[in-house]
Amino acid sequence: MLKDPSAFEEANRVQGIVANADYVIAQNGITGVKGVMDKLYGYGGHTRRPLPRVEPTVLEALWENPHLQALFELEKLFGNNESS
Repeated sequence: MLKDPSAFEEANRVQGIVANADYVIAQNGITGVKGVMDKLYGYGGHTRRPLPRVEPTVLEALWENPHLQALFELEKLFGNNESS
């Protein structure tokens, strides 16, 4: 049994943000993922052939998408938990 029911509500809210952003990114495949990762973290770069490069207009639309912006804000809130 969950000791703090509000934890479930928060987890559900966070999962919704992640799921919405995932859906947006999935619509653009590897090129979209790599484009956003490159813009966000400076790595990922362009896809290798035979995959096309992400179009600048597509990347800008992804970047400005409210679901991705919500995910970026969530990441800022929780911070980076990498141990390296």
